[in-house]
Amino acid sequence: MEREVMLTGIGGQGVQLGAQVLARAAAHEAREVLLFGSYAGTMRGGSTDSTVIVGDAPITSPPVVERAWAAIAMHHEFFEPVRRKLRRDAVVVS
Repeated sequence: MEREVMLTGIGGQGVQLGAQVLARAAAHEAREVLLFGSYAGTMRGGSTDSTVIVGDAPITSPPVVERAWAAIAMHHEFFEPVRRKLRRDAVVVS
């Protein structure tokens, strides 16, 4: 089974660090992990997103997912694109 977690916010909030911590914790539990981060590196305060995929077998999902199991939203301004990708029964932390 694979679980996709999308993190979003503005640069400087720890979105990329949070994704790395989640990915390392899953790897520490001997799970398969894929981490893909993207950010507007032109200035602090731009949008930043990250996707972490955790599985109990080799990952088959691409790093850019169409649907996600969960989301962590650290700022409302960039949440809408992530919200549209969430599954109907998704878990959201904001």
